[in-house]
Amino acid sequence: FVLGGHTTPDGGEKSIDGDMLMLRPGGSWEVIGKLPNPLSSPGATIIGDKLYLAGGCPKWVDITAKMWVRDAP
Repeated sequence: FVLGGHTTPDGGEKSIDGDMLMLRPGGSWEVIGKLPNPLSSPGATIIGDKLYLAGGCPKWVDITAKMWVRDAP
C-alpha cells in the first residue's frame, strides 16, 4: 500500500497526493480510495481490520498531528 505522498510530473510542479494505492499481483498499482485530505509522508499501519494513518504534511510547511482510521482495504 502507498498512502498519500507527493508527485512531480515531468516539467511540472510538485503536488501533494491524496490517493490510496495498492500493488496488485503482476506489479500494477490500483487506486483503492482517497484520503480525507492530501498528505505527504504520513505514517500508516493496519491493526486487526482497521487502517490507521497519522501525521504527514498537508502543506509543504505544516505537519498535522491528526489520526485517521478506516476499515482496512
